[in-house]
Amino acid sequence: MLGYLVPSSVLGAALVGVAVGVGVGGLLQLLEVMLSQIIDDDAARTGHRREGVYFGVNGFVVRGSVVLQAIVAAWVLNAALVTYPWVFGRV
Repeated sequence: MLGYLVPSSVLGAALVGVAVGVGVGGLLQLLEVMLSQIIDDDAARTGHRREGVYFGVNGFVVRGSVVLQAIVAAWVLNAALVTYPWVFGRV
């Protein structure tokens, strides 16, 4: 478990990066597969194909989360600059 937090070599860090990357990639792919299964189930139940609505709402939610992430990152970096100005070269 500690190998994930503090790798002791470059090779260890690369292996941790690959392991985490495979997990994140699988999660991202799983979300798309689940969305397509929901769309197919909706089409079987209603007889209407509404892929555009599903993917449009999905895109809207993803875009909103990216905006929220940017706002939180800006707030955290601003708080860090005020608290630890020497880290960013501003003394």
